[in-house]
Amino acid sequence: MTDTASHGPVPPYVSFGTLLNQLERMEREGVPARIDGSYMTGMAGGTRSQFKVCLRSLGLIDDDSFATEILTRLAKNPDQRPELLASILRSRFPELAALNGNATRGQLEEIMAGYGLTNADTRRKAMGFYVAAAAYAGLTLSPHLRPAKRIGSSSTQRRSRPTKKRSAPTPRAGRSDGPGQQSTPPVDMRRAYFDLLLTQAQQAPDDKDLLDRIERLILASGETPQDRGGE
Repeated sequence: MTDTASHGPVPPYVSFGTLLNQLERMEREGVPARIDGSYMTGMAGGTRSQFKVCLRSLGLIDDDSFATEILTRLAKNPDQRPELLASILRSRFPELAALNGNATRGQLEEIMAGYGLTNADTRRKAMGFYVAAAAYAGLTLSPHLRPAKRIGSSSTQRRSRPTKKRSAPTPRAGRSDGPGQQSTPPVDMRRAYFDLLLTQAQQAPDDKDLLDRIERLILASGETPQDRGGE
């Protein structure tokens, strides 16, 4: 995966929380002249690569990984950070920023694919980054850009089967209604939760926990029952 498409930069696909954490670190410690391996000590290898792609795609480092002026402004001016990020998103990704208030998730996916994100997992991560970043920056977001409905709930399938009566029934592994287990929230509840988080994030753009939860909901849209079982 390269960090530039044929018509412009590829949208970031690292966690938006990672970017915010590093900006706050630079606010405390100062902006390094260059973002290299010595500065990213402690980051996993894959995160390092994705973080540099993020910085380069946003115009925060140059081709030699040296910090640009806009990175310094983002790091040193926390009060202006949402406004600065909004300007960056509009400039670097005009097609994404131009999505209207009724845009669908399918439209967002098509635009991401047009930027060169043909891998489904990478595209899903980029969508999570953009939704969280746009919420933080105060850009207009459609209520339709929410997690997709999960299909094939194992708990629903089990409930549809008739069970034999037993004199001393024992809990069955994997039942969503068993002791100590929770059922998957209904789709409408997840959507309402997503909308609530999005509204709160727009009112409190500095709350990284809210943004991380938005990202987790977006990323969860691509899970399957098998994926959840392997966590």
